Amino acid sequence: MLYQEERSQEYLDELKLFLEQCYGREILCISKAERGFYGETWAVKTPQEKLFVKIVYFKRHQRRYARSFAAIDYIHRCGVDFISSVVPTRHGRLYARFGQGIVGVFRYVEGIRTEEYPLQRLFERMTHIYKLPTGGLDVPREDFNVDDVAALQRNKARLNDMPTSPPVARALALLDGHQADMEHYAQRLAHFRQICLRDPSQFFITNGDVGGNVILSGEDMVLIDWDSITIAPLERDMWPYMHMQSQIDLLNRVLADHAIHYAARPERLAFYCYRSYFYYLREYLCGLIQFQQEPVRRGVAEDLERFFDHSFWMYQNLDRADTYA
Repeated sequence: MLYQEERSQEYLDELKLFLEQCYGREILCISKAERGFYGETWAVKTPQEKLFVKIVYFKRHQRRYARSFAAIDYIHRCGVDFISSVVPTRHGRLYARFGQGIVGVFRYVEGIRTEEYPLQRLFERMTHIYKLPTGGLDVPREDFNVDDVAALQRNKARLNDMPTSPPVARALALLDGHQADMEHYAQRLAHFRQICLRDPSQFFITNGDVGGNVILSGEDMVLIDWDSITIAPLERDMWPYMHMQSQIDLLNRVLADHAIHYAARPERLAFYCYRSYFYYLREYLCGLIQFQQEPVRRGVAEDLERFFDHSFWMYQNLDRADTYA
């Protein structure tokens, strides 16, 4: 899913001048990077290197994005070299502001962004992250909130109040047509939230979407997009694999082999699976509200329709979660 509004040459010229002044580099060219969901992403070429620029305009994501840079820097200083690498400004800051957006500049990672990769290798990579101390990091800590459920309803109400357009009308019809599913998943989410609240222990540094942010370049595996770093149970990263018990068994073996004395918990897997359902829906509706260009809105509505199709990858995990008590 990639939603990026078309930008004028004037905008690109302003961005080029900003990057040259703020980061002290000559910019040869800027092109779409097409790596992101709510962020505007650019590939930037300088005489010496290629950079990746991500600008976040979504208000609700900006604070978390800004706080992530220090955490990424901390992970690197701990010796982990297989995640995104931040490029500081000429004054040593880890991010900057461009207009109404927050800008991050990273070393560009060449290779293919893919969801086809050796799963054991990914799990082994993540054990290095999970072993890091979490004290002192200024990032969110999991509280097992279910705010996305109410936010989804607020966004739906906002769509109802917006001027009618085909993408908005289609989205509202889809939401109405799947109301029973949403009510069922909300009840299940509330149930597992209560179980998870009983034991807020054994939290780790988590990415939140690590399986969808893998770049393979030959034998190298790089994990990108750490915007949503949170101190949380590792199930926040691992719930997409819950539909196959063999994958969770593999995860638990890898954890044990790397001296992490923890095994994935069904109640936490289920919680993150159900919450992610509402998180994704909220993001789609935020896109319809925030983006003004009709081609972009059409793309959001089309992705929302695919999301509600039960052949969508998420439903095999939801079906699995429905079997948990």
